Order: sequence, then C-alpha cells, then structure tokens
Amino acid sequence: MRRAGIRASGLLIVLLGASGSLLTSPRAPASAASPPTPTRSPVWVADTGSFTSPPVVSDGIVYVATKDGPLFAFNADCATGGARCRPRWTGDTGPETVVAWPAPIDRQLLAYPVWFDSPVVADGHVYVVGSDGRLFAFSTDCGNDGATCEPTWTAATGPHTSMPVIEGGMVFVTAGGRLLAYRADCPSGGAACKPAWTGSGRGAFLIDFPPVVGDGLVYAKTLGGELDAFDASTGELRWRANPRNATWRPSATEAGSLGSPPVVGDGFVVVGWGAAFSADSGSRLYAFGADCGRAGGTCQPSWTARVPDDLLTIF
Repeated sequence: MRRAGIRASGLLIVLLGASGSLLTSPRAPASAASPPTPTRSPVWVADTGSFTSPPVVSDGIVYVATKDGPLFAFNADCATGGARCRPRWTGDTGPETVVAWPAPIDRQLLAYPVWFDSPVVADGHVYVVGSDGRLFAFSTDCGNDGATCEPTWTAATGPHTSMPVIEGGMVFVTAGGRLLAYRADCPSGGAACKPAWTGSGRGAFLIDFPPVVGDGLVYAKTLGGELDAFDASTGELRWRANPRNATWRPSATEAGSLGSPPVVGDGFVVVGWGAAFSADSGSRLYAFGADCGRAGGTCQPSWTARVPDDLLTIF
C-alpha cells in the first residue's frame, strides 16, 4: 500500500493509495517528549479512485490527481466527524492510458513505469499531467458543489511528462526527451496550447528531474549526464556543461547514478553527478555561474566537491 501525507491548516492529510481514500486527521501538537502514539479518527474521508498522487494544499483547497483520470479539489474543511466529503469540483484529464517509451541508452532499452505527479498550483490555476500525455490547466475557482470543470487549456506534451514548473508566466515540462515551454495565458476555453518554444539536448532530458528556473534561465539535465541552460523567454541554448566529458555507464544494480537535480541560487546552479558518471567511481557536486557561457558554448565549473559515500552533505 502506498502512503503519502502532508500537514496543512491544522490537519494531517494522508493518502491511502490501495483503498482509494483520502483521510484527514487533527494535527498533533509538537512535543519534546515521545508519548505513546494516540489512535486518531479522520476528520473527513473522500473517495478518489484506485491510485492518486500525493495531495497538494493551497488556499484551503486539497488537490489530488488520480490514475483513472479525474483531478479532485476538496475544501479542507469540507466535513467533520469522519463524514464523507464531496469534492468542490472535479476536472476530467482523460482516461487511464498505458504508454511505452523505450529509450535507447548505451545500447540498452530502459523500461519506465507509468506514473504521475502531484498537481501544481500557481497564479490562480492548477496544472496537472494526465496519463494520456496531455498537460491540463484548470482555474482554481472553476466550480463549486461537485461541478465538473473544463480545462482552461490543454497541451499535447506526449507520454512521460515531468511535473510542470511555473515561473515568470511560463509553464515548463520535460516530455519525450525534450524541454517544452508554454505560456500560462494560453487561449481559454479548453483550446490546445502550442509550445512557445522547444529545447533539445544532445541526449534525452530526464523526466525524473523537472526543469529548474533561475536567473532568467531554464536548466534541464539529460540522460547522458549533460546540463543544458536555455533562455527562459526565447528558448535559446545559452550553455551546456558535461564534467570530464561524462558518459553514463548504467548497471542494473547501480543506485543514484543519475545524480541530483539542479539547484539554483545567488547566480549559481549546483548539480550532482552520480558514481556512474565519475572516473573515480565517486559522486561530485559541480557549481556553474549562470552567466558562464553564451551561444551554446561549453561551461567549466566554478568549483567542485567530492561527496562522501552514504552521507548527506550540505555546503
């Protein structure tokens, strides 16, 4: 049974995936002592289907995406006493679809599980990726009393799409090995939205690590171990980095070979490469200045740091 939980508005919201129920319990106060764990009853329960994403809470509304299609929005205070909660609104994101995307990496075909991420709420809209390879944008106030909402717009991103990232009026995803950028104010009325620009690397971009935006750039990491930086407005490739001319050498038992997703701050982007990319079989962090290259040139790191095995290292 898969479980995921978050805390918000004085509630502990727990997802029980196998039973298809969303439970909320009163949040226990923090305490230095460790008394016996009390048995708690749910404040309310909601039927969501077979499998759902981890819930997201924004402005008193709980959002969950489901394997079977619907996106649910519940008022966080929708019921008490363990009663069943009726959704504030639902949004149809299409039927469940099983997709296959064999990726030729180092002469191997990699199998990816069909999965979906939590919805993302930003600027009055909630964005979710459907299992049929589409990105949906719904208005957060599109309905009440169990209404069925139509999306503001949709986009055919293709199978295996990352969690969307919203920044500066743009929506970024990696999908089908590409980086796709959409304008958040695409035409309304459920119309299909075309990408404002598309970015490609020398390898397929990872869906495990969503794009990261900072300092006017969008960073995406490839399966081949390369980090590409694109202009967030135009999609121009500004620079790319590939430490030691890294080449991924995957193995069936290797863990963490993809390294870490990029992290941005103070004019730098820091990214980790796992042992599969390293000549000395160790993991390293690399820091690059956001302005380290132009016109698609190759960047050199400002600094690097060896990460000890089996340790969480903070710099």
